[in-house]
Amino acid sequence: RYQRSLEAHLEETARMLNLALSLRKSDTKIKEVNTCRYSLCYVYYEQRRSYDSAVLGEFVARRYTKDEESDSLPADSAYLAMAAYAQAYNSKGNKDKQTDIQKVIGISDFIVVTWPGTPKATEALEMLGQMYLQIKEYGKAAKKFEKVPVDSASYLKVQLMLGQTLWEAAIAGYNLPEAERPPAAKLTEY
Repeated sequence: RYQRSLEAHLEETARMLNLALSLRKSDTKIKEVNTCRYSLCYVYYEQRRSYDSAVLGEFVARRYTKDEESDSLPADSAYLAMAAYAQAYNSKGNKDKQTDIQKVIGISDFIVVTWPGTPKATEALEMLGQMYLQIKEYGKAAKKFEKVPVDSASYLKVQLMLGQTLWEAAIAGYNLPEAERPPAAKLTEY
């Protein structure tokens, strides 16, 4: 019962936000428009309309990055787009995981480059490391994990992920046929 009520509420909220966007005038402040877009992006995310959420969030993030009036909306939108692409990647029945993982990597890199040193950039580094670990690009994963600042709240967790990355890389190397196996010293490098 609760779930049906929530779904109905989200559907009505999406309808109202789309209506608001369609009724905007040419003199409507862009911050108000982007706030509406961000809210719609969030509603789509909650509805598990991952791609709708991701595309809208990425549009606001990339188009209005330098907009002084929008405050943190572009960064928040980029972060939500990253979460939406990850949601799509992790969804049941996903047949195009390779494209989705590249989208997660692309928006995460954008966050790191555009808003360096912010908590969102730190979380994007963590996401990048996890995505590279998923596709077994151990060197790239380790480099992203290493960039997480020491004073970050997630630093210890990321250090454990770094250790896992190095361990998986070494195991993968040792499991190669002997003719293809790199020297032992190389197995601990990345």
